[in-house]
Amino acid sequence: MRIEKTKPKKGVTELPAITKELIHQLQTCSDDELVGTLKGITVWRYGKCELYHWIEVLDRFDAVLEVAARHESEADPTSCIFMCPKLEDHVFKEKVETVLNFTALLIEHSYARHIYNSTEHLCVLLACPDLDVVLAVLNLFYVFSKRSNFISRLPPKQRTNLNSYLEYLGETWGGKQNGFGLAECCQSSKVFPSSCTTVYFEYQPAGSKPEAQVGVMKGAESIVLEAVDKMFESIPQLMASITAKHKIPVIKQMQLLTRLRLARNFHSDRQRLKCVMARLQAISILVYSVAPAEVVDPLIYDGFVEELVEVLEIKSTELMDIRAAVLRTLTAIIHLERDPRCLLGAIIEATGASTYHGFLPSLVRDCVAIFTGPGSGETLLAMAGGGAREEFPLTFATALFSFLYHLATYEASGDALVSSGIMESLLQVLEWKAFEPMNITLVTRAVRVIDLITNLDMSAFHSLGGWNKMLLRLEMEIQQCNKEAPFILSTEVKPAQKQSGGSEGSEARQPSEEGPAPQQQESQEAVPMETQAEVEGEAERGEGVP
Repeated sequence: MRIEKTKPKKGVTELPAITKELIHQLQTCSDDELVGTLKGITVWRYGKCELYHWIEVLDRFDAVLEVAARHESEADPTSCIFMCPKLEDHVFKEKVETVLNFTALLIEHSYARHIYNSTEHLCVLLACPDLDVVLAVLNLFYVFSKRSNFISRLPPKQRTNLNSYLEYLGETWGGKQNGFGLAECCQSSKVFPSSCTTVYFEYQPAGSKPEAQVGVMKGAESIVLEAVDKMFESIPQLMASITAKHKIPVIKQMQLLTRLRLARNFHSDRQRLKCVMARLQAISILVYSVAPAEVVDPLIYDGFVEELVEVLEIKSTELMDIRAAVLRTLTAIIHLERDPRCLLGAIIEATGASTYHGFLPSLVRDCVAIFTGPGSGETLLAMAGGGAREEFPLTFATALFSFLYHLATYEASGDALVSSGIMESLLQVLEWKAFEPMNITLVTRAVRVIDLITNLDMSAFHSLGGWNKMLLRLEMEIQQCNKEAPFILSTEVKPAQKQSGGSEGSEARQPSEEGPAPQQQESQEAVPMETQAEVEGEAERGEGVP
């Protein structure tokens, strides 16, 4: 629904001209122009600002999502879930995906996110049979969950429903022992049993009272559908025929739809990878949004961490997005401190983080060697644009360094990283002469990891000449700033100004007060997803950065 404009807007800051221009363009362009404009924005060049400035744009997006989530049949909307029939139009579906992707980018680089008011439509779109739309919705929820406490502040009923929807998406498919491990599901050569397209669903009819009897629901009914992938009916048609015969509660209808959608897509390699991605995203969102233990714990079962690492070990350029999602999921699980199984220890052991030749330290060394080695000036362009050097795309490298940072925040895993000798690779990144915004985000992350590790052990930092390399990097950054914004930084040492505050002293202070503003705007001109907003997002969620 639309944002209430009557709410007070406290501390609304002035926008840069480039941001004002974009907002005006998105407000006034036609529907056909809107898609083209949004698709052209893949990196953020507009600084970080309050979401209040974007109310008119978000209201326009809300109108698009409302149409997508509209239920046009004559059925009682309280008795069945919506099927999103408008998304069968491929042109409109592209528009919805584009709106969702841009909104995620905007939310990541803004604050005052609590005013966003289209969550109801997003929950409906999770029932869409099209997995591309589902993934776009999950990506937006992921940004909300990681960057803020937005989901935890939703109305209780809405949050409960969302948690249930995400739980259904994240539930196990049978586990590795039954041949449905995550690594097996990511491989195209794997032959799965026929049960992968069979749906068995048990439910308590709406209106009846469940009675527990030796762990079994008394009066429960079941539905069995075999070879769902070979049925001619679409998912909405199947749901319509099933709900016409069975009185399934609305919340359980979402679980049935999720299983039908999985069974329909499981035999297709491309679609199955999307199901894997959706499952990983759903689990990450639940962990970051501090969902109840009874929801999260069954999803992160014994052996789940090992399954994630097995996916990470698959060397395939076609799976880099999946591998990046695995790293993001592991990063989320790190903070699941309430789990008595000590998942942090399982992550350290599974990744070999404590030994030089372990999988994680070796992966970091290989990644660093790729983008700091010969031809590294073109490497990140290839990473961002899908060029010839695809061993470590930017999204994967960013997720890897974020994972290292979150590992380093805990003493046990920080000690493991120290033991693995990872400091040498981090200092290599520090020496890397990279100044483009897409490159500098990796340098920033490396510095943050170094900062955390040196709190535990300084010996490797000293022995490898860390201080000299840090000072040389600082000198390079200052030289680069002087090229882009001269006269702001100066190497001259000026005498202290008199405290009387004369006019000459005021003029001397003028550049230092007003100068950094354009420099800050310049440094934020091109910020990719998953980069600059991380520190601000953790602060908004109340975590902070050590």
